[in-house]
Amino acid sequence: MDKKNTMLLTVIAVATLLVAVVGATFAYFTASNTNSTTNTTTTVTTEQVGAVTLAGGKTLYLALSAADMAQTAANTTYYSSDTASSRNTSATPYDIATANVSGGASGTAYNCTFTLTATIDGDMAALLSADDAKLVLSGATTQTLDLATDFSDNTWSTEVTMSGLTSKASQKVSGYVSFTNRNANQDTLQNKTLTVTLASTDFNCTVAGA
Repeated sequence: MDKKNTMLLTVIAVATLLVAVVGATFAYFTASNTNSTTNTTTTVTTEQVGAVTLAGGKTLYLALSAADMAQTAANTTYYSSDTASSRNTSATPYDIATANVSGGASGTAYNCTFTLTATIDGDMAALLSADDAKLVLSGATTQTLDLATDFSDNTWSTEVTMSGLTSKASQKVSGYVSFTNRNANQDTLQNKTLTVTLASTDFNCTVAGA
């Protein structure tokens, strides 16, 4: 009897243990569901586009005296000045066209183009020889033009590109006219007038990267 009772108790103990283990296993995989999400909001904004302006223009002079063109002053070059009836003895570039950005976002850049045209006129124009007079441009376009050889029908033009313009970074084209007392006979140029005119047209801008 003692052995049978002992065996029975053993079986009951094992059975109880199995139930406990199975119950614990199911409890382990039970999940608690909680929704903690918030709304997703998209805000669309548009940037104000700035205004780009092209400004400039200046009246320059290059007045040469008989002494300036004397044999003793041969191989001397004179340059345009912003003072009437005068000339400079060193090259001084003057602003011809300056592009500025106003308004809009400070970091927005613009790419612009325009046509720069130079024309020569006056009774000296047809009498010029190579190296007598030159138009020198710097800045957004770099050109050295001989007024006797680089102009077709007294006209020259080029497309100027200004890239990366911002409200903090303007760009410009500058220039001057030079006249050289060459070591040669230039008598035909006495008492003559030459006019050099520069004009900017077809100014167009786009937002960089657009």
